[in-house]
Amino acid sequence: MPDFIFHIGVSVAYREKMNILYNIFSGYMAGKHHYEKSGGSDTICLPSNPSWSNYSDGLNGNKARVYGTEFNEEDGLFPYSVQNQDLPCSVCLARKNTYIMIPGRDDCFERWTREYHGYLAAGYHAHASPIKHICVDFEPNFLPRGSANDDGHLLFLVEAICGSLPCPPYVHGRELACVVCTL
Repeated sequence: MPDFIFHIGVSVAYREKMNILYNIFSGYMAGKHHYEKSGGSDTICLPSNPSWSNYSDGLNGNKARVYGTEFNEEDGLFPYSVQNQDLPCSVCLARKNTYIMIPGRDDCFERWTREYHGYLAAGYHAHASPIKHICVDFEPNFLPRGSANDDGHLLFLVEAICGSLPCPPYVHGRELACVVCTL
């Protein structure tokens, strides 16, 4: 049975680059506000064409909230500036049965196929609550009008901290790569 790949930072999964049967949907990366103490800790891909059940318009203090995802990264590690850019996403059906995101590697282990690679990202270490680690494509797309500094759901690159994490092989303060592989 084919598996699903959540491609972060691109609006359409690339069939020519990846083992993709088809793109299920494209949309907007989203998650909790970086200063909120609770709410979902994961980053989700909201479809660009939502449909609604019953609803009540207007903010209500007794509900969780979701914000668009913005990149906070000024180190110049990407091939172009990603600072304050809003990120798209796509959910794809893979041709292969199994996929895995491997943090700390830019390539796959033997017998696995690299679908995309990039940088490991999560929430800022001093913000109120966690955001799960995700792999953001090395050449991300951005949403139109997406360069405003809205400071909603924020992603930051993850760097290694030596101590319990052995150095070497890791390097203190170095940003971690990541790769999404299929088998």
